[in-house]
Amino acid sequence: MMKRFFIYTFIFITAFLITFVMTFPIGNLTAYLLSKYGFYYSRIEGNLFHVTINNLEKGNILIKKVEMKNYIYKQKISINESLQIYLYPLSKAADLICFSFEISAVQEKPQVYGKLTGKYKLNLKNKVIIISGEGNLKEFKTVFFPIYLYEVRHRLEPNIEKNSVYADITGKDLNGKFNGILYLPVNIKDGYIKGKFSGKFMNLGISEDIYIQFNRYIIDGESKIKF
Repeated sequence: MMKRFFIYTFIFITAFLITFVMTFPIGNLTAYLLSKYGFYYSRIEGNLFHVTINNLEKGNILIKKVEMKNYIYKQKISINESLQIYLYPLSKAADLICFSFEISAVQEKPQVYGKLTGKYKLNLKNKVIIISGEGNLKEFKTVFFPIYLYEVRHRLEPNIEKNSVYADITGKDLNGKFNGILYLPVNIKDGYIKGKFSGKFMNLGISEDIYIQFNRYIIDGESKIKF
């Protein structure tokens, strides 16, 4: 009798969980969250374990396809098969892995170009994003400045509640090194990057202090420069 009870209970719970997962209105929940943060989309489909979003859009950002897979302790987000993001909600951490990620591929009207390859670990500490990792940005250019960079090899390391940044820059007219600090709070517009660039610009030796406050380019979470 008890054996039958446990078998029936097991079957019922299993069937219930399968039905719950496959019929859970994940599309409605995802749509609500996207709308809450100002995103648009053309279609959402999937279940609790796997969600696909088509034509995710905000400002000049346009991502043709985003896939999200939910595991027990992490979430995997894939964008254009060249950018993978692993989220670990319990530890407030994330891993970013880029494989020649084409920046212009996620812009409706491309204004920034380049291919990013690298691996980065992100942690949230006292509402500040701490980054460690290294990568290489190739063929970088933007419509805002007449500068073409062949590659920007860079490394980021935790520095108390900031990030140390080291970069070797090789370009058509600009070559040199940048060493500095990146402060990146959750409210990105309060962040900044500062440091020193030493090298050559159009074959002339230069040494410049760099200080960029993000609130000059971002307001209320929106970029003033529409990337």
